[in-house]
Amino acid sequence: MRLDSDDLEFGVDFQAFVVDLAGNVGFSDSDPDNPYFINDLGVEDPRERNEPNVLGYYSAHIFGLDEKDPEISTTRSATGYYGVDFGKQPVEPIADRRGVMLVFDGPISASSITLDTFYVELDDGSEAEVVDVTVHEQYVFLKLRHELASDATPFVGIAAGESVRDRAGNITSGREQRRVEANDGISPNLTITLSGGSGSGEGAEGPGQLTNGLINIRVESDEPLQGAPRIVVVCENLRWEETIRGRKIEYDVDDFIANRRGVFISKPQEDSGTRYMCGSGDDATPFQLQEVQGNARPGEVWEFGWSNSRGASGRLEDGRLRVVAFARDRSRYERADKANKDVQSWGAVSATFRLDRTFESPLKPSGGNVHPSDASEVSEPRPFIILEFAESTTVTLDSVTLDGVEIADEFQSPDVNRFVYWPLSMARGEHEIEVEATDAAGNSVEFDFKFESTQRGDFVLNFVTGWNAISLPADPVDTHIDAVFTDPAIQAVVGWDTEGWRVAIRRDGVWESNEMFGTLPSVRARYGYWVKSSSFVSQRVALRGPVYRVEGAVPGLTDIPTAAGWNFVGVIDIDGDQTEDHFGVTLRDSQNNPVSARDYLGANFIRAYTWDATFNRFEVLRPSDTMTIGDGVWVYFSDGTGIAP
Repeated sequence: MRLDSDDLEFGVDFQAFVVDLAGNVGFSDSDPDNPYFINDLGVEDPRERNEPNVLGYYSAHIFGLDEKDPEISTTRSATGYYGVDFGKQPVEPIADRRGVMLVFDGPISASSITLDTFYVELDDGSEAEVVDVTVHEQYVFLKLRHELASDATPFVGIAAGESVRDRAGNITSGREQRRVEANDGISPNLTITLSGGSGSGEGAEGPGQLTNGLINIRVESDEPLQGAPRIVVVCENLRWEETIRGRKIEYDVDDFIANRRGVFISKPQEDSGTRYMCGSGDDATPFQLQEVQGNARPGEVWEFGWSNSRGASGRLEDGRLRVVAFARDRSRYERADKANKDVQSWGAVSATFRLDRTFESPLKPSGGNVHPSDASEVSEPRPFIILEFAESTTVTLDSVTLDGVEIADEFQSPDVNRFVYWPLSMARGEHEIEVEATDAAGNSVEFDFKFESTQRGDFVLNFVTGWNAISLPADPVDTHIDAVFTDPAIQAVVGWDTEGWRVAIRRDGVWESNEMFGTLPSVRARYGYWVKSSSFVSQRVALRGPVYRVEGAVPGLTDIPTAAGWNFVGVIDIDGDQTEDHFGVTLRDSQNNPVSARDYLGANFIRAYTWDATFNRFEVLRPSDTMTIGDGVWVYFSDGTGIAP
């Protein structure tokens, strides 16, 4: 077959058509494993058709004729790439700031390329060291030892004595192929600096990372840009969805940044109509992008003063925000995987800061806590004044007055945003606290609360005539028996502990011991007492409070040692908040939950009783029954493990 053409490189396709003596028609087929006949040429698809074609695009024989020496494309060769990503269709070169991509006019024989085949002359005239090479079809990639500058356009040529061979065997050398200047394919390297916020601290609370309204954004580039950088501030939890091949895919803020970094035919952005959201689920709110351009400053510097949008659709809520800046350099070059169109290199960078416009008073449910609580009564002689702020940034007390006297400097801060003041003394009556505070973002709050300091109430034991089974929820301030049982109607007290019974009898107003039993000089919490009264009386007893700070006592827990068999134990209030007029009420834990017999006595008790003095009988105390302040409890243990506090 002779082809009359002056072209050095073109493609040919042909197909054999035969007829036998019987008149049957046949065609040659380039795909014998899946042949097609004259009456079954398949369905033609223009997207897959090879042009030109003879009779059937499934059966044509196609080959190329190439007598042209390989040549480097000056419009497609660029810096910034090494290797190809086979996971993309069509395949894409992989970005690498140490790479140079040479694009030839046809597939190159990989065996003809070595580390010495090409030289690379940098912009300053020095020669870069090639440390690796790889070949894919018409692409030859060179990896250099060091990264190239963002705007580097080095000259690349075939070294003396070296040559490049294509797959047809055509060869070119440095004499035929002049050196070429690689296009700038490296994206600009951008940096963001934030400043001017209202943050008054350091690090995460400094003016570059915290603000209640304004922040300055400074963008710098390491190479000249085509126009000013685009700047957009978005929420850190940015989300949006795209439907690809019928499947919904969710993207986040990192995808938003990645979509603006790389090579693009035009300005990178999501599809028109994309619905951006801040947050996820039921808490997600719509967000409208507001893209601006920085104001030019000397050098490759741009600045912009950001403030929150006044419009509801573009306003950002408190929380972490992301500043995204993206820009393109001044280079253009062709990319085969981009429909052979000119592309531009875009760089993108981000920085985060926190927007904090609110500072809630601790008097609000979500704002924290104060002690004493507003409009409350306290019976401690020296109550702590505690201010706890739920604010996530550091709080500063600007002013705190107690009844008009400044005490802000007297507060200590044992924990973050928790301030404690312990007055040396406090008069009885109503007091007012007025507070002015500022958080690290510059938000301020003012609030006041009042409380009344009162005399601590006594614990009142209500006795009926006859025997009463009682206990004390806390130790008396004065534990001597004559200081506890002062009413003359009380005639006898019988106490019990693991050593046995102890008895005291009042004779002519004086408590005496019984020779047959142990002495009972004092009365304490922990065990039960049998008390005999000659009439219905109410006995007042001063007990110790929740934390008896005035005397400097060390807080502790009270356990109840027990013995195997029957024990007579009391009902103790460990946290001390049921030690005043609480006789006969249900015992509650520190979370105000009722305490059951099972929880109080432990799971190993066999049986328990309380005494009903009115009806003069024992009542069974079931595991699910609640414990009652003031009761004396008969309980049987198979061993003497004790009752834990």
